[in-house]
Amino acid sequence: MLSRLVGGSAVSLIGFGVTVLQAILQVPLLLAAWPAETFAAWVTALAMHAFVISCDVGFHSFIGVEITLTGLGDCRPVRQLFGAAVRIWGVFSVLQIAILAAVWFGPDLLAGMDIPSIEILRAARAPFAIFVIQWIFVGSFLSLVCRVLLAGGETIFFQWFGVLHRTLLFAATVTAAWAGAGAGAVAIAYSFAGTLSALLCITYVLRRYPAIVPKSPDGSWQIAWSLFRRSTGLTVSSMLEQSSVGGLTTAVAGVFDDLQTAAFATMRSLANFVTQAAGVVLNPTVPEFGRAATPENIHKAALIIDSALIIGTTVLATTVSVASPWTRALYGAWTRNELPFDTWLFVGLVAAVLIRQVGVPFHCFLHGTNRVRQQFVATAVRASVLFGTLPLAINRLGLSGISTAMVAAEICTAAYLLVVVRQAFREYGQPLQLISPILAAAQTLGAVACLGGALASPVGSHACVGAAIAAHTVLLGLQLRSLPAELISAVITHTSIGLSRTRRRTGRA
Repeated sequence: MLSRLVGGSAVSLIGFGVTVLQAILQVPLLLAAWPAETFAAWVTALAMHAFVISCDVGFHSFIGVEITLTGLGDCRPVRQLFGAAVRIWGVFSVLQIAILAAVWFGPDLLAGMDIPSIEILRAARAPFAIFVIQWIFVGSFLSLVCRVLLAGGETIFFQWFGVLHRTLLFAATVTAAWAGAGAGAVAIAYSFAGTLSALLCITYVLRRYPAIVPKSPDGSWQIAWSLFRRSTGLTVSSMLEQSSVGGLTTAVAGVFDDLQTAAFATMRSLANFVTQAAGVVLNPTVPEFGRAATPENIHKAALIIDSALIIGTTVLATTVSVASPWTRALYGAWTRNELPFDTWLFVGLVAAVLIRQVGVPFHCFLHGTNRVRQQFVATAVRASVLFGTLPLAINRLGLSGISTAMVAAEICTAAYLLVVVRQAFREYGQPLQLISPILAAAQTLGAVACLGGALASPVGSHACVGAAIAAHTVLLGLQLRSLPAELISAVITHTSIGLSRTRRRTGRA
């Protein structure tokens, strides 16, 4: 199990490095080519586009699991799944066009919005429309077809393709912007690069697995609606989750000016690097939870959770603490000092992301054991608390109230996930100990306190870092005591083995 986890994480680590490098470079490059108003329109269009994508992602994830369970040996059931998925694609396309129409005509019909906010939404309409059209006719099919790679065991190839896909999008965006193109023209270049990448992958899959291509209108509306109904929980969860990301950025654009909107989107991107880094290790745990979900093996799931809490909180929290004194300067250099830095907004964003890491291993357990209802409730709790507290928080605290609402939402979600996973463990006959999540929460608290202290009082920042590192070290010692000594030794041994296997698999792919 350790070798599979380490091997699956190796390519993800490379992909994460490429993603972070592109994200770090893209902001200053775009701000050098565009005024802040154009940049704000661009990030708003991307946020709305991400919400549209979320309409499909939950259903596609469900179809991918069905393909994996069916297997690629008997291709007729797989063709029926594809035929049914194409029918649901038509339904989702109508919904996505309706969203596009609402965004296109909405700014002209909304009353009470200030002029700058309306202008941002109007400027975002053209690139958003281009994104939606490209997704409907190309991107949605790519998302569906790629599930075959996962079912066929070609995870490494799938990950390398993701690196290529993101690199092409980055190159197209920056090149077009520096050539003098506006947001709409850059969206065309972005979509063209995405289409080229999609066609390469789709062609590979169809040639690699030609038997899955429907020779006739396989499937039926009855099968399609059955799949849609069973996947509704994941679909709604994905949309709610994205509403907390893209929908929040859109809401900010409707309340604050263009500089504040751009600053919020940029700060959130910086804070979300933490989530992406944790995903490098945590994403491969999902199938392992499925294998461990038996009374005989549930202790393995507990060890995965304990280990994930160390990696997902302790390592990242310590990194945040160490980088605290240089955060403001790095942000200024990154944005060319063209965007304002809101101290408490940033502290709150980092706190929300770190708190989320405490709940991520529990969410992975629910995902790996196919507990759709609990996943949906967790997402609903996050969205309800976020948007329920957002108006009051903004009214009382202004821009920093956004991150306050996010912190409240993440605390409630993590608490719910802990409760339902503890109940699931009791069903398997083994209680889940509370010491690991408590220590992980303490690590998060220490990092947030260090970051806030360093930003509020730059003179004493190094003292804050020293105290935080001491606290992190003590808490890490307590966390490691919860893990068997042989497991820690095995991790070191399997790291080299897993990386070696990954290199061989990558060569074959």
